[in-house]
Amino acid sequence: PLLTLLETIPGNVEERARLDISARGLWGPFQETMFDVRIFHPNADSYKDRDIKSVYTQHENIKKREYEQRVIQVEKCSFTPLVYSTSGGMAPQAQAFHK
Repeated sequence: PLLTLLETIPGNVEERARLDISARGLWGPFQETMFDVRIFHPNADSYKDRDIKSVYTQHENIKKREYEQRVIQVEKCSFTPLVYSTSGGMAPQAQAFHK
């Protein structure tokens, strides 16, 4: 869904900013949650010397910095980043989503 245009919140303030998925009732009754998906390749050269957990955390934190405050303060929803790797792994918040 498209996000409300607002330039005073940190993160993605583009006029056509959008998230990938919106659902109601997942984390609480009648509560809307917005999701943004990221898929990365864990065998890329940029990750070869890093622990896979730290890479998942890095990608979750990037998504949170980009969208979380705006979604909570402006859209009045919760936000969950869904981070997956091409090898089939998931970041902690994606694991909670799939439970």
